[in-house]
Amino acid sequence: MSIGTGQQAGRAVTDEAYMFPPGSALPQITRELALLLGGGRALLLQLAHPLIAAGVADHSRFQDAPQARLERTLDLMLTLSLGTWGAGRPMLRRFHAVHGPIVQGRGTALH
Repeated sequence: MSIGTGQQAGRAVTDEAYMFPPGSALPQITRELALLLGGGRALLLQLAHPLIAAGVADHSRFQDAPQARLERTLDLMLTLSLGTWGAGRPMLRRFHAVHGPIVQGRGTALH
């Protein structure tokens, strides 16, 4: 599946098509309230990794506005797992534009 071209298994994907069919596992799991309640803890665990913490410190406004960062993360997660290609594709482009250039230490890509 290619984000830029909207292709899925060789067929064009319309903006109205869901990224993941509503009956598939990911949307069902994402709808669980427990997942949202654990989201803050998951972000804290990610920040516990020294490379992640350094990247956030260097490239994010997380320390100034942690709630805004959490809201953007949740918005991305929910849109990608429950939303349509029309809503998700621009968010993925922005995500890749922001995170793509980030490298660690001596030029090693983090992804």
